[in-house]
Amino acid sequence: MAYEALLFNTMDEMLYAMQESNNEGRRAAEKAFTAYCSSNPQQCAHELIECLSSAKLRDAPSETLCAVLLRRFTARYRESDAWNAEAIDALRNGMCQAASRNGLSAQACRQLQYAMASEAAYAGWPQLSLWALEGIRNSQESVLELVTALATEGDSAIGERAQEIAHGLLNHFFAKNSTISIKQKGAVVKAAVALATSAGRGSKNEDQAQRQVGQVLLLPCLQVCAAIANGDDDERCNPLEAMLDAAVDTPGFFLVDIDAVVALSRRCALDSGRLEMRSGR
Repeated sequence: MAYEALLFNTMDEMLYAMQESNNEGRRAAEKAFTAYCSSNPQQCAHELIECLSSAKLRDAPSETLCAVLLRRFTARYRESDAWNAEAIDALRNGMCQAASRNGLSAQACRQLQYAMASEAAYAGWPQLSLWALEGIRNSQESVLELVTALATEGDSAIGERAQEIAHGLLNHFFAKNSTISIKQKGAVVKAAVALATSAGRGSKNEDQAQRQVGQVLLLPCLQVCAAIANGDDDERCNPLEAMLDAAVDTPGFFLVDIDAVVALSRRCALDSGRLEMRSGR
């Protein structure tokens, strides 16, 4: 570890200190990390990845902070002069390894996947969408957030593979013999809606591409929303709000069967005022 960080013997110690309630200790840790990040970014990123990959950190908040800090080394923020192709490959491979670790906290995994998606969107990383597709075909629930993140961050490769991924979601997460719960299928709905938004983004065929995704996923998404409608508020409104957002931002997704959308709203028995309040519309 570089001289700036000699106050701390290891990266995990520095991360713990950055969460201290004592202002002086926290600021010292933040200053040490910033200096270390500037002087030796590749080693700093490597140590953060090692913390996530090896389960060195003692609690979920520390894992989440570690994943958040990794965003500093993605394409949007890093200084290109300090990173050659080999170093970038090591960073990407390390993030994939960390994201695959069993036991990584859900929030840390989410933050890490958004960091990976940012890297893909700003620097091009088509292998990542293939990795997500492979995970879907293996029914890995953890990659659902990655699909959502890639679409949200604007990765072009996920939009180009929208049809393949849509069929993967249909066959492995919406199938009748799927073992995931209704609540977990809410995450599938969010991924499906985000995928539709990314399909054909910016092209003259955008509506057609969205409609093609809708032909595959709209009906199962509506069925999940209807099944969740009798759950608690969080279960009910999470996927429903995603569908409402899609109705505004991704109209092509709904052009397949607008009657089904109307039927869903009646079945859910949610008054329009409540929907507007929860969705911000």
